[in-house]
Order: sequence, then C-alpha cells, then structure tokens
Amino acid sequence: MECPNCHAMNETGARFCGDCGATLAITRVAPSITAQPQPQFYCQRCGTTNPAGSKFCEACGASVNPAGVSMTNSRTGDTTGSKAGKPSGAWWLLPVLFGVVGGIFAWTAIKGKDSELAWRMFALGLLITVFVISFIISNDGFPSFSDFSFE
Repeated sequence: MECPNCHAMNETGARFCGDCGATLAITRVAPSITAQPQPQFYCQRCGTTNPAGSKFCEACGASVNPAGVSMTNSRTGDTTGSKAGKPSGAWWLLPVLFGVVGGIFAWTAIKGKDSELAWRMFALGLLITVFVISFIISNDGFPSFSDFSFE
C-alpha cells in the first residue's frame, strides 16, 4: 500500500505510514504469503508487529524507532541495532530494599543494557549492607522492647 503523503510502500492493512506516520486509507485485503520473512519488531505502545526500518507504528501511529532502541525480529527473537534502551529507574529499588542481594540481582538484570549503571546499583547494595551491619554491630544487635524503660 502506497502512502499518499510520502509515497513510501507499507504493508497491506496498515493504518499509518511506517515512514511519515500519515493516516492511510483502510483497506481489507487478505495478507499475501512471502517466501522470505522480513525482520519485524513490536511497537512498545500497542504491541503490533512492524517491519524493520519503520519510524512509526502501522497500527497506532506512535513513533517506534527512536535512536538507540533495538528492534526485535518477531520470528526469531534476534535483536539488531544499538542499545536496547535505558533501564527503568525501578531497578534502584532492589539494592535499596534488599542490600547486596538486590544489588546482585539488579546488576545481573541490566548489565547488558548499561554496565556502568549496573555496577552503581551493585555498589549501592553493598554500601547499604555494610552500613546496616555496622549499625547492628555498634548497637550490640537489634534493639528490643526490654531495652527501653517506660518509667
């Protein structure tokens, strides 16, 4: 299907142009069978598969290929492109809440995406664990209710 705005070719049944994001005329045609499967990736907004190289999702029109986002082949699961995006800030909760164990889990999960950030999370978990152990040792263990006088 040809885009009326930029004249780029799009897959049959696409609602938006993969190059410029313009709305396409809706046509209902049975999908054709191709001998060689084309690499595709998923839209992060709606989950629709799109052909590699598209800048906009063909189903919802969202920008799907900003610089630095990897594309995943929907058939093989292979990724191409550069980094797979910045890890979520929620990963910081692991070392904060679980100390060195959380730091190890966070490091393992994101070391492939951002190795420097992964090491920072591990270091934070280690520092929090050392701080808690130092606090416990300096106070002769955890305080109990028998340590407090209510008189």
